[in-house]
Formats: sequence, C-alpha cells, structure tokens
Amino acid sequence: MSQTEKRENVFELIKSLNKAEKRNFKLYATRLGGNGDAKFVTLFDCLDSMDEYDEAKVLHRCPAIKKQQLPNMKAHLHRQILISLRLLNVHHSPALQLREQIDFARILFDKGLYAQADKLLDKATVQAAETEQYETLLSIIELQRQVKAIAVSGDMTVEAAATNRRVEQTCEEIQSINTLSNLAVRLYSLHLQLGYARSQKDLDLLNLYFKPKLDMYARRDLSFTERFYFYQAMAWYHYVRHNFAYSYRYGRAWIYMFDRRPEMKEIMYDSYLRGYSRLLEGMYLMRKYKLFVKTLTDFEEESRTIGTLNENAVMISQQILFTARLNKCILEGSFKEGLWMVRSIDSYLKRYGHQLTVYD
Repeated sequence: MSQTEKRENVFELIKSLNKAEKRNFKLYATRLGGNGDAKFVTLFDCLDSMDEYDEAKVLHRCPAIKKQQLPNMKAHLHRQILISLRLLNVHHSPALQLREQIDFARILFDKGLYAQADKLLDKATVQAAETEQYETLLSIIELQRQVKAIAVSGDMTVEAAATNRRVEQTCEEIQSINTLSNLAVRLYSLHLQLGYARSQKDLDLLNLYFKPKLDMYARRDLSFTERFYFYQAMAWYHYVRHNFAYSYRYGRAWIYMFDRRPEMKEIMYDSYLRGYSRLLEGMYLMRKYKLFVKTLTDFEEESRTIGTLNENAVMISQQILFTARLNKCILEGSFKEGLWMVRSIDSYLKRYGHQLTVYD
C-alpha cells in the first residue's frame, strides 16, 4: 500500500467493507428521496471503483466536487459510513447496544423525561455489571446521578450514598483490572525483548519482581475480567520461564472460563481468541500431537461462530488457524500439504497484510 493511500482513511474504510455493508450504506445514504445524487454518494461510488487512491482521478470523475470541497466531503463520507455500520452492527454487538441505551437515556434526559431516562439507565446498569463493562458503568452511574439530582425524592440521601458506594466499588474493580492488565502486558513485552529466560539473572527478575505481584492475586476471589488478565499474565510468566506445561495449564483455564460464560465471548472475543493462540502454541511446543489436533479441530468449529461477529474476528481467527495448521504440518512432517496452503495464506495477506500484527 502506498503512503498516499495510507493517509486516505475514507478510502481504506471503503475497501474494508463487504458487499452487505456497501449495500447497507447505499440504502442508508439514499433513505431520503433527494439523496440519490448527493455528492458524498457519488464520491463513495468513485472511491469504491478505484484500486488505489488518486485524487486527480477523483476530481476528474466527480466534476461536481471542487478541489477545495474534497477534504470536507471525504470527512463527511467517512462519518456517514461509520453511522451506517453502527446501525447495521448494533444488534450483533452487546457493547454497542449498551452505548445505544446510554445515548437514548441522554436524549430522554434532555427532553425532561426523567422517569423514562432513569428506567432505561437501571436496565443499562444491570447489563453493564453482568458483562463487567466497568468503564461504561461509570458513565451510566454519572448520568443516573444527574437524573436523580433533578428528580429530587425524599430518599435522596440514601440514594446518593448507594451511588457513591457503587462508584467506589467500580473504581476499585477498574484499578485491579488495570494492575493485572499491566502485569500481562509487561510480561509479554519482556518476552518480545528477552525471549526465554537464559540466565539466573533473568529468572531472578521474574521471581523477585513479577512472582510476588502475581501471587497476591492468586489468593483473591477474582471477577471474570480480572481472572482473564491473571491467566494471561501467568501464561506469559511461565512461557518466559520455559515452563510450557504451566503455560498450557493457564491457557486451558483461560479457554475454560469463557466456555462457562459464553455470553462473554461476544464482548471479549479478541481475548478469547488470544487464549486459543496460547493453548495451541503450548501444545505444539510440548509435542502433544493428539491433544493439539483435537484442540485445533475444536477451534476450527469455534471460529465459524466467532468469525461471524465482525471482520476483526475473521482476521484474527484465520491468522491463528493458519499458524496452527502450519505447525500441524511440521508435527506430521507433511510438508507438501503445507505448500497447498500457500495460495490461501497469500490471499489472506493481500487482504489483511497492512492490518496484521504479531498476535499473542
């Protein structure tokens, strides 16, 4: 991809759309009778037909758009596409649904319909708490505080105290999650810099700095999100120590916790997929062939469900599948079979290469 194309966010966004998303945008953009010939729709069609962004061609093919108008037109088109995608995907995304409820409550609040806004926020509070979306929960609580401050009732003191307790508990939960998340990230970063522990000095760093911090959380009753980051940190801790058996154990616990709470897979699907990446690599490194093949088969089945969530889930799950299938060929010594995957991998890289990163 050229440097010019990289700078054109709207062009890159259009190229990421599938047929259903393009069709949905056109329906959204032309929902009003006079929008069929709107300039931003013409610009969309022009950019969609191009293989590489070329501003001179855009201006030539869209004579109604002046050069000085083009930056604002691209920004407007970018926003309209995002709005259409949000409307299309909101029914499939619990996180978007929750944000939508907050937006609706804000509208009701601004209209002075406090009872309706409060009822909607009560439902959103329950949903956010159940799915452990704590940052969003703080936003809900703050809006509830504003609603109750206007709709004054006799038990305001009791309600204010209860709200303060919820805020304190939520902030404590967020702080704990941030601490565990930071430990996991630092251990992964250590792996990238160090690889495996190669000396007693490396082991001392792990044992004296990281182990006491992780042991503190091993004795606590953790929430779902805290457990995820704890298992992730422990998996990397043992991986760097070259203890693949323990790394595998925490990877397995990582997947198991999601299997017990399947509703969390949709909300934290990227975290769930990372668990399979750790699990499959751990079994490959330990040469547990039969277990590796069974887990790969399970993940192939699971990816058909997870991959329907969005394009990012497709990209990540396919990256993990290609890596695991190549590792399977190595374990079996079936290198000719690996060669047959080259065309599929090449096609995958052409589509997602500019978005890919090393996935842990």
